Amino acid sequence: MKRVSVLENLPKDTFNWNNSQSEELSLAYRNLGYNEIRTLFSDVNSRMLANLTKLDLSKNKINCEAVRVIAQSEYTSNIEVLDLNTNKIEDEGLHYLSLAQSLRNLETLDLSYNLIDKGVKYLVNSETLESLTQINLRNNRIQDDVIISKIIESDT
Repeated sequence: MKRVSVLENLPKDTFNWNNSQSEELSLAYRNLGYNEIRTLFSDVNSRMLANLTKLDLSKNKINCEAVRVIAQSEYTSNIEVLDLNTNKIEDEGLHYLSLAQSLRNLETLDLSYNLIDKGVKYLVNSETLESLTQINLRNNRIQDDVIISKIIESDT
């Protein structure tokens, strides 16, 4: 039986890997889930990911396990902007992000339109995301006033 990569079903222009020096990659609206993210962040694609400073994975099917793959990848060390808006990310995903040693250069994180509530505390208290200055959490499930006040305090 022939083994087919989960990425083979994507349109040919999904990965513009002709230029391994590319600093920006948009994979928005590609219906990517855990399997595709795992393949994208595999060793096979590491050369292509190493120079990225901006990664747009918005409007996909990315869940907490897919976020764990991103957060644990050693190939994300140059990413400054990570767009994960409009996915299926819950609190556990923020826990993975908050521990991500490789995302030490991350400055902007868009998590709007996900399923986040109390997990924001992980980002607020993260010791590894020291460069993070902008977080978009619009249209999530955040209702905890203490968490909201901490976000506002850290913003001033």
